[in-house]
Amino acid sequence: MADDGMRQPIPQIVFFAGGEVTPGQLDWVDRATGNLLYRLQWDLFGRSELLPGGERIEEES
Repeated sequence: MADDGMRQPIPQIVFFAGGEVTPGQLDWVDRATGNLLYRLQWDLFGRSELLPGGERIEEES
């Protein structure tokens, strides 16, 4: 690989052998409007949640 003088970024998501993962989120944004379309967030144990518009959908009881 050619050295372009740029440093490689530090990984933001790390999966561990025990099944854990660094907590985090990914956002999908509309390029034209800048609106947040979806957010995928997860915790240390890999439990994830997809949030349309970045907000939880309240379940009806």
